[in-house]
Amino acid sequence: MNGTAELVDRLRALSRDQFGLLTTTQVQAAGVTDDQIRELVATENMWESADGLWAIGGPDLLLVEDWAGIWLTLDLDTPISERRHHPDTIVSHETAAVLRGLGSVAGYQFTLTSPKPIERELPNTRVVVADFDYSEWSLVDGFPVASPARIIADLTADRIDGSHVGTVLETILIDELLTREQVADLIAPHTWQWTNTLAPDQVIDLLITASDRNA
Repeated sequence: MNGTAELVDRLRALSRDQFGLLTTTQVQAAGVTDDQIRELVATENMWESADGLWAIGGPDLLLVEDWAGIWLTLDLDTPISERRHHPDTIVSHETAAVLRGLGSVAGYQFTLTSPKPIERELPNTRVVVADFDYSEWSLVDGFPVASPARIIADLTADRIDGSHVGTVLETILIDELLTREQVADLIAPHTWQWTNTLAPDQVIDLLITASDRNA
């Protein structure tokens, strides 16, 4: 195995738990020289995904890896392990539903929840300013992702189309992630946007009937 292949394998191993991405600081800490970076870029084994962030293996990032690049660039100095266990932002709303496999939702915009505004431009990203606590997220594919309960609360408060909400609710109930009573309690404050006459438990059936899966 030549030196370039060995270097690529080493960087891939380092990036395995970071969606195939490494920060410039991490690349330098691995002992990679500027000349080696230029060689890796020239041979399409490495490319700059964003300022200060490198993709290992060529410019074929999947959608989730695009999201990962955005999340990683929010703080390039703090170790990834620390950010995962003490996140300053969590993936939420539609994006959280996609990552948790809770069904088809409207759009693939990357959505984050942060206790404070993020004062920078982020491509194809929406930042919702709101608090969250440690019971409302867990790690999914390396991201801190809103829990099923938080997803329901966020989507219903956000007035997402009822058919998409219904798909999420149906999947959560089929997979037994929450009880029907828990789901009814979560949607209760927002059922007015679909009906003023049905109880929350009945609204669940209304939304599931309109879901993408049953359309």
